[in-house]
Amino acid sequence: MIVPAIAVAGGLVGAGLAPTTGSLGLIAVWGYVFPPLVGYLTGEWAVGSRYSYPRMLGFAHGSARAELMGGLESVVEFALPLAVVLGTVGYGVGTTVRWGARRVSA
Repeated sequence: MIVPAIAVAGGLVGAGLAPTTGSLGLIAVWGYVFPPLVGYLTGEWAVGSRYSYPRMLGFAHGSARAELMGGLESVVEFALPLAVVLGTVGYGVGTTVRWGARRVSA
């Protein structure tokens, strides 16, 4: 819910298409890659570690490295293309609403 709202808000304020889709891409990278990266760098990937859950896709790989590779694959194959599509559509909706509001007020 928040990701499309960010895209629409970017269109409403005229933030630009590239920053809008880029912010959605960063959200995807943060969600899929950051927790396993921290677990990989700190070496804390046990079940009791705070970096083992929650996981975006619930891979449940045995190691932080395997989870990190799975997260990177998910970002490249699924999350970034979806961010581009949602960002473009949401930005278009926001821009259309902004344009309509200006026409009504003029």
